[in-house]
Amino acid sequence: MSDDAEPLADIRDDLDRRAQVYERAAGAGPPVAGSDETGQLSVLLGADGRVHRVRLTSTWRNVLAPADLGPALVSAVASAATARLRSWAEQVADDDSTPVTRPAPPRSTSLAADLADIVSARGDRVDARHAMRSLAEMLREINAELDTALEQVQQRAAREHAGRSTDGHVRAWADGSGSPVRVEVDEGWAARAHGTNISREMTQAVHAAAAAAAAAAPASVLDGTALGAIAADVADARGLATRLGVL
Repeated sequence: MSDDAEPLADIRDDLDRRAQVYERAAGAGPPVAGSDETGQLSVLLGADGRVHRVRLTSTWRNVLAPADLGPALVSAVASAATARLRSWAEQVADDDSTPVTRPAPPRSTSLAADLADIVSARGDRVDARHAMRSLAEMLREINAELDTALEQVQQRAAREHAGRSTDGHVRAWADGSGSPVRVEVDEGWAARAHGTNISREMTQAVHAAAAAAAAAAPASVLDGTALGAIAADVADARGLATRLGVL
């Protein structure tokens, strides 16, 4: 390895070790609890962000009205998410291990290496100036469409996806990440139902909404955005070479 490449290799290795610490913290630990402001409704939130359980106290009716149950659930999930983020940060800070650096992917599997092979095979038939003009045009297009694409991604993340419990007494709406943003409970049913049944149907509705969000999620974050076509074109060396006029 040349002296010029060694600092880049050191940066890559350091980033890999840090990434391993973050990844380990993200997947570690038991579900995290959170509750609404009254403490009458609590949830357990897993490392994957999924609601594992909803629980009501036996005295919830002394504090909450049936109409308060939905907002209380959303509040409890937000509280648990904050606690999970705090736990993740603490685990990262307390992790004094030194992970073994994972090997970098071989050059033969990289996009740059594949593109270089295509260019080499084309030899004198490559118009380098045309390729550079095409690359500059592609970069201008990316720059022009970047704000639009970001707005489209944000809109998709904020889009609500509906789900309901098996018996239909609870409906929930989740954002693109699967987190519940709104929950509605049949107030007449909740006024007479046992707390265990209410908790079960709330859990079912939240899970259904999260599943709907997952089903609607694109394979790639840029799919369907202003930059989707470019991303598809440059996903492999042959696509990039075609866009640059090398093929």
